[in-house]
Amino acid sequence: MAGRRPSPTGYREPAGMGFTTVVDLRAEDLSAKQLAEAGSAGLAHYAWPCGTARHRRPTRSSG
Repeated sequence: MAGRRPSPTGYREPAGMGFTTVVDLRAEDLSAKQLAEAGSAGLAHYAWPCGTARHRRPTRSSG
């Protein structure tokens, strides 16, 4: 499923189709409740934010 954020119960459909993982590309901050929605359907959730200049620029560590 791509291009939209599922409803809290909407994660059940891909889980029922055999999917096991959600890769979340949204560059927004999600609440703990939103992050738990995929897990409650039995899906592993990985956040990989992209889509804004803030997330594409490399960060330099000091030291």
